[in-house]
Amino acid sequence: MMNTHPFRKMAAAALLGLMTLGFAGAASAQAVDQCVSNADANAAVRSGQILKLPQALNVAGVQRSAQVLNQQVCYVDGQLAYVLSVLESSGETRQLILHGSDGTPYN
Repeated sequence: MMNTHPFRKMAAAALLGLMTLGFAGAASAQAVDQCVSNADANAAVRSGQILKLPQALNVAGVQRSAQVLNQQVCYVDGQLAYVLSVLESSGETRQLILHGSDGTPYN
């Protein structure tokens, strides 16, 4: 049996390396401002200011089998948003910006 894990790790590493370019392209249509620390993002979830990430992904219609490669919580147009890169089961990588308050994608 062939071991595909090294390939998946290499592919994920390559995608992570390219994410900066992908986020720059995805974010250029939105006014992405400062990103917050993990502690501040967790506090925003606890206070109900933003959804938990799985809830936001569900609202956005992201497949449950998708792998989140990178996530940040940043201010977009003055509101907290999830800035994400996800790897779909099809092998497609998508960069998403989701409203933190309700999980809907920015257009």
